[in-house]
Parts: sequence; structure tokens; C-alpha cells
Amino acid sequence: MLSTNISVNAQSSNNSAVYTAPCDVPIITPVMNEPLPFFFSPDQVKPKTKFKMVWSIYAGWNPWEYARVSGILDKWAKKYGITIELERLQYGPSIDAFMTPSVDAIAITNMDVLLAPVTGGIACTAAIMGDFSNGNDAYIVKGNLTIADILNYEVMLVDKTVSGYLAFRMCEMNSLDASKIKINNTNEDKITSTFLTDANNKMVITWNPWVMQIMKSDNSFQNLFNSSKIPGEILDLTVIKTSVLDKNPNFGKALAGAWYEVMAIMSSRTDKGKAALSTMADIGSSTLIDYTAQLKTTAMFYTPKDAADFTESEEMKSKMLKVRNFCFKQGWLGDLKSPNDFGIQFPNGVAGSSANVLFKFDSKFMRMAERGEL
Repeated sequence: MLSTNISVNAQSSNNSAVYTAPCDVPIITPVMNEPLPFFFSPDQVKPKTKFKMVWSIYAGWNPWEYARVSGILDKWAKKYGITIELERLQYGPSIDAFMTPSVDAIAITNMDVLLAPVTGGIACTAAIMGDFSNGNDAYIVKGNLTIADILNYEVMLVDKTVSGYLAFRMCEMNSLDASKIKINNTNEDKITSTFLTDANNKMVITWNPWVMQIMKSDNSFQNLFNSSKIPGEILDLTVIKTSVLDKNPNFGKALAGAWYEVMAIMSSRTDKGKAALSTMADIGSSTLIDYTAQLKTTAMFYTPKDAADFTESEEMKSKMLKVRNFCFKQGWLGDLKSPNDFGIQFPNGVAGSSANVLFKFDSKFMRMAERGEL
């Protein structure tokens, strides 16, 4: 997905909505026989009841906006006596926003968790395993160029992202020297139009819906390598700041409850399910036919059991560590002397430093959804 090092101000959009729900906030009376510190504020003794999540356009994340417009997210927020603001941003600005104190959760890939919040010292928890890319990310060329030609021309992509990861994995699997790749770093909102209109741009790596838009524009374009060749390595997650989630588990419960209600609807093969898919297609400026095609290259975990099973699997752990090691090798994890200088906590244990866990995969809320305990 998109670069985390592009400086863009995260602006509010018309898609932002705030859910308000009544809740009983306990009145805490401080003991007054001791002087209060000068920094004491009444807000410090109130439980957090307002939360914010940011997301961006992608086949596997459009369901979040459906949860908002359908009222499902509002319903689950009210159940737990909280309010949840959901705001759509472009991918880069969404990560920038997550790095600030005002945002609590984000739809993000596993690699970008490492490159931004983790590298910035912000501990994160993947509370929902949404899907993995199974063809959504692709290497596309014009004319009769080949995979090996990636070493002969500049490739358009968003640098330090899963697009770069796809390029390096493609080279690795085809015995090519990835260090010779020349990258034309291109913004998300310009990559399709620039590739289509500039004859000097011969190849591009991007993700859906732009992959589909590019391929439909010219029958001579070739999709030579895509994420279906590396299944389970590009994960699409709902991530919450660990400091927020640990103190406010109801936020995680509300998000999981809303998400799996939407998953049940969109996979139901009913008129309601078709209407939901149509809404999600509109959200991503796609037709229903195109959006359905995008979902075919998205390995969605429609049930909480499937999501939790994959989260707890050795396969997921192995592939996540492959991504971590790749990022370290590229020098994308800051000044770390070893990829084990920080810890990634999996359901079956910690890889790396248990004293410095900065990324957790927690299947708890998925299992609660599976058992009907939300």
C-alpha cells in the first residue's frame, strides 16, 4: 500500500462521521487532603469513551465504510457505551494521522505497521485479521517486456511499501538482483494516470482498484507477477494502539462486532448481501462487477474462526517474520542492529525481544466473535 514517508496533512473529509452514544461515566471524587499536582485535569479521571479510526480505499477495507453508512458501527458502539468516528483518508495520510494522539485505530498492512508506528516506537495490536492480498498487488508492463526487464527500466511504485516488497520478492523468485531495481516513486493518486499517459513509463507496481483500472485500459498490458504468488505475506489488518486497547477493550469488542456482522452480510448470497456489495463498490468508485472481481483476488476471512485460525497459525508467523526480516535488510526499520531488537507477539509466543514488544497479533476478539460473546 502507500508510503509512510510522504509528508501530507491529513485533512478531514466529507466521509467523516461521529457516532454518539449515551453512556454513564462514573464520577470520581479525588481525595482532597493532599494537594493536587498542578497538571491535574478532570479529564484524566474519566474513562475514554470517544475513539477514532481511519481507513482508505481498498477492496478489503471498503466494508468499514459500509459499517458506517448502514448504522452497524453505530449500533455496536452504542452497545458498549462509546462513540466511534470513522474517517476516510488516502493511505499515506491515514498512517500520518495514526501517528498522532488523535487517532486510535487504522486499516493498514502488516509491513506498514513496521515501517511507521513500530519504527516510531508506537506499540500496536492487530485485533482483526481482515484478509491477505491474493492478486490485488501486481507488476504490470507495457508491450512485450518481461519480469527481467524490471532491471532495465524504472518501475513506478510507492517506495517503502508492499509494492516494493512485491518487487523484491519477484526478483528473489526469478533469480534477479533486486539491488539493481530503479524506482520511480509515485504518489497513489497519480500512479494510474501517469502510467497511462506517459509513454516513457514502461512498468508499474500498484494495487486494486488501480490494477484493474490499468489492465482494462489497454489489452496489450501484461500482469506478469502478483501477490497470488506470495499468499499470506501481504496482510490487511485492523490495528489499534496497544496503549488504547489495553485500557479500553470495549473499543476492540465494538470494532470486531461490527466487522463480523458486515462480513456475514456480504458473504450471505442474499439480496441484502448483494445490496451491501453494491454499496461497497460505490464506495470504491467501482461497478459491482469490478468490485466482485477485486474480491476474488482478496483472500477475505469472512468468519471470525477462519481469521483467528490463520492468526494463530505457524504459517502466518513464518510469513510475518519473512516480512520483518526483509524490512530490516532494506534498512527500513531505523537504527536497529538486529530484527530481534523489538518483539512481535504472536498467539503462541514472542519473536524477538519480549521486553520490547511493539507489535501484537491478538486473536482474542476474533475468538469472542466466533463464540458469540461480543
